[in-house]
Formats: sequence, C-alpha cells, structure tokens
Amino acid sequence: PLAPRVVLVELNWQGICDSPPRLSFAELPGVVNNSYPFGTKLKYSCCPGYVLGSGKSPLVTCLANSTWSVDPEFCVEKSCGHPGEPKNGRVIVTDALFGSTVNFTCEEGHRLIGQPYRRCEISGMDVAWSGDVPICERIPCRPPPDIPKGRHTGVIMEDFSYGSAVTYKCDNGYPLTGEASIHCTTKDGLNGEWSARPPRCGEVRCPAPKIQNGRRVSGDRHFYSYKDNVTFECDPGYTMKGHSLSQCQTDDTWDPPLPVCEPGK
Repeated sequence: PLAPRVVLVELNWQGICDSPPRLSFAELPGVVNNSYPFGTKLKYSCCPGYVLGSGKSPLVTCLANSTWSVDPEFCVEKSCGHPGEPKNGRVIVTDALFGSTVNFTCEEGHRLIGQPYRRCEISGMDVAWSGDVPICERIPCRPPPDIPKGRHTGVIMEDFSYGSAVTYKCDNGYPLTGEASIHCTTKDGLNGEWSARPPRCGEVRCPAPKIQNGRRVSGDRHFYSYKDNVTFECDPGYTMKGHSLSQCQTDDTWDPPLPVCEPGK
C-alpha cells in the first residue's frame, strides 16, 4: 500500500502591523485602524507647537517584521524667538522653544512690575511668548521729613528713589543733632526707606546729672550745653565704678554713662 502523503501548508502572517505608535509631537489624521498590511504608508502631522525637522520624514511604513519604520522625533519644537529684556534688568534664557519658560530679574535698587516669567505657548497656528516683558522700576522713597528750624536739599528734587541723598542744615543758633545726610535704601527689595531718622535742630539741654552716694564737683547748674563736662566723686566709704567724667551729648544725654558709687574702699 502507498504511504500517506503529508502536505505542509505554511501560513504566512508576515507583514501585519498593529496600530502605529502614538507620539507626543505628532498625530495621524482620520481614523486609525487596529491592523495594517505590509507596505502600508501613513503620514503624520506635527502637533501644534511643533514643526517638521530639517531632513526628517513624517511617513511611516509597515515593515515585513510587523513593525513600523519611524524617523525618531521628526517634529521639533517651534521657537518663540527672543523674549525681550527689561531696561535695568535681565532675562534668564535656557532656550526659546515651545514649552520653555524664561525668568526676569531686576538690577539692584529696582523692583519688578509685572510677571517675573514668560512661557512659549501656542498662539493661533504658531507659538508666542505669554504676557509682556515686565518693567524694572527704581525703588521709590517717600519725601524726606521736614524738620523745625532747619531745611534739606531735597526741596529741589521732584522724586526720591533708591540712592537719592539729602543733606539737612539748621538755622543759625540751632545746632544739628544726628545724621546730617541720609539716603534712600531698601531692606526687602520692594519698598524704599531712609537710612536714618532726620536730624534735630535746636539747643541741646542736658539735665543736671545726679548719682547716689556721690556728687558733682564741677559746679551746680540746672542744665548743661552740648559738650559740657561734669566731674563726679563718691562719698566717703564708697568706691567709684565707671568714669568720673561725663559729657553732654546732642540728644540731651550724658556719655560716658554716669558712674556708680559702691560701698567699700
């Protein structure tokens, strides 16, 4: 009897591709099928904010090994160009491509008005920077205080801002106490303030100093003038701690501080 014949039938599933890959920078127009035969070509479109890269192809092909040929990252981010730079400030740029953010800072003595950043975003069919370039404004100070019996050089100035300085002068016969010149500065980088309180114009009158268990040995007056000196001594049985001489200061106080007379020799 004849031997039975065995017929081998090779089923060729070669070249059946699944759905093409989903990409973050490009998409397929129309309906996407679950499978495609060998040799199928599909064309991607770049997503908003992206443009076809130089020398790149948006076409993909179903290959014989059931995979898709894809030119890696064939769409690249669009550029928003230079974001602008504020006067008296600067912009910090890493890149100007879609999705990036740039930050703005101001020079010392200036404060930033507006948003401190801009983003490269979609604008219609293109990309553009969000918002506007901020302004770097010189930090202002309130006008310096007026003082009785005196005046300052700020009367000829229209505004006062970081770095502005004024000098005080007193009328004849009224000594100036404190800082003659003060300037506009800032502690928080936003608000201006004067570097010191305004000075005082007027006669200095230090009250007669008194110490316990001791006395003044240089006259007996009710008030003393600027730079007048007073000398002290302790009563018998007491020892002086501190300086025996003190001087009248511009703020009506004595310096060095008044001495103390302690028991003992």
